[in-house]
Amino acid sequence: MSRVVTVGLDGTPESLTAARWAAREARLRGATLRMTHAWILLSDERDHPYAEGNDPNYWPKWIIDQAMRSIEPIHPDLPVVEDLVAEDPVDA
Repeated sequence: MSRVVTVGLDGTPESLTAARWAAREARLRGATLRMTHAWILLSDERDHPYAEGNDPNYWPKWIIDQAMRSIEPIHPDLPVVEDLVAEDPVDA
C-alpha cells in the first residue's frame, strides 16, 4: 500500500497553511498528498453534465485549486490526488 498524507480543505487561510504543511510532510515521507474538500451538497457530475459557468461545484473545485496553486511552486513534483467528497465534513 502506498503512503498518503490527507489534508482537509475548507477555503480558509488556515486550510491553505494546513495544505502547505501536509505537502511538506508528504514530501518528507515519500507519500502522495490527498487534498480533500467535503460538502454535503456536492453535485454528482457523472449524472448531470453542467454548462460552463453554471457548475454547482464551482466553489469546492476553487478551494482545491487554490490549495494546488499554493503548494505547486514549492513542491512541483509531489504526487497529488484531488478529492471532492459529497458527505458531511465530520463524517468524511
